[in-house]
Amino acid sequence: MYWVGGFGAMDWLPVRDYASARPDPLADAAAGILEHMNRDHGDALLTFARVLAREEAEEARMVGVDRLGFKLRLRSGARLHSCRIPFPREVTSAPLCREVLIEMLRECRSRG
Repeated sequence: MYWVGGFGAMDWLPVRDYASARPDPLADAAAGILEHMNRDHGDALLTFARVLAREEAEEARMVGVDRLGFKLRLRSGARLHSCRIPFPREVTSAPLCREVLIEMLRECRSRG
């Protein structure tokens, strides 16, 4: 099976691996997580970009989230780019995602 996951994300996959794959546990909650984070926690997203991705962005929006991490779209002047930030551990539910994001923010803020 040939899997295409977007620009530059493609590979061959054995059928047995595809057949045994499980849906991401955040798939059903992802839209709500994105909406909440972008609406209510823009400052936290900027902190994640600056501390964890070492990007001096003026704006950060969460555009994807899954059990292993999240993707931010960043704006710095006219430049738009993105970064992926991994979770420190696997996240298997929306409440656990909230807990881990809070822990990550506390850690970022403690760094300075």
